[in-house]
Amino acid sequence: MTASQLAAKALAQLSDAEWLRVKSAEDRRRADQCIIRDLSNRRMELRPKHDGTTKVLRTTEVDFPTGTRIEISFGPALPADSQTLRWAELACRFARGKVYAGRSSPWWYDAAQFHELLYASGERPVRDLIASLDGCTGATAGMIVAKAKLNRTVCNKVRRE
Repeated sequence: MTASQLAAKALAQLSDAEWLRVKSAEDRRRADQCIIRDLSNRRMELRPKHDGTTKVLRTTEVDFPTGTRIEISFGPALPADSQTLRWAELACRFARGKVYAGRSSPWWYDAAQFHELLYASGERPVRDLIASLDGCTGATAGMIVAKAKLNRTVCNKVRRE
């Protein structure tokens, strides 16, 4: 995965709290757009959405007959500096070597991140998602879901309160 792809993925996964840090509507508009010019002389403005999908904001004709160009704008709320992509480079370097093959731990999520996990899990039953977490299989998953009053609820229907 290229640094641009890593940045786009990270942008799509910003939590609600992180979005609140973007001060004005104009800053936010610029902070969550990706512009792609493709081989068919089109310019597409895209916005990653909270659920992992992408919304096409605009498609316009341009005189750009060869190649593909991807521009990611974070806007003034997240200014560029000499270390802008350092975190992406570090992530690539850390990805070498052994890969963790265990289950995801429920202790790795705060409330906002867990809500994002639920939302991204789509129509999957909440109990099924909980059962996939480390230490939450079988009866434990049923007990957790019952205590949260989420029996027979699908993940993307859970609302933060």
